[in-house]
Amino acid sequence: LYYPIRKYTKIAEGVRFAGLFLMWSHMVDAFANVLSLDWTGALGIPGTYEPKHVVNSLIRNVTETVQPSWISDMIGITWPFIPVKILVVFLFWALEDEFFDESPNLAVMLLLTAMAVGLGPGTRDFTRAMMGI
Repeated sequence: LYYPIRKYTKIAEGVRFAGLFLMWSHMVDAFANVLSLDWTGALGIPGTYEPKHVVNSLIRNVTETVQPSWISDMIGITWPFIPVKILVVFLFWALEDEFFDESPNLAVMLLLTAMAVGLGPGTRDFTRAMMGI
């Protein structure tokens, strides 16, 4: 997503190449949630997992009530967390170049914090699933 968006729009001009790492960190979190919550049985991972995010719990509950059960049986109920995480990344990509020019330290700290918010929980969830704990 990063390269076509960067090539054809002005979005992500402010974050430059850090936008790619920002997208990666949040996709780690999104896919870790989907895999550990919906696909543990299919992947042969022992144990059951519950959402650790308040937002993910909300998304899961709403999807479970709105989505037909036959679709839930096929693809699961946490898949909407992926587009939500993409929207979160778009919010950070929308930062203007001027913000980076006027406050470079604040801009870098904001991006690092946003990356940690995605990578930290995602790493935890993948590690728990790999170890079966």
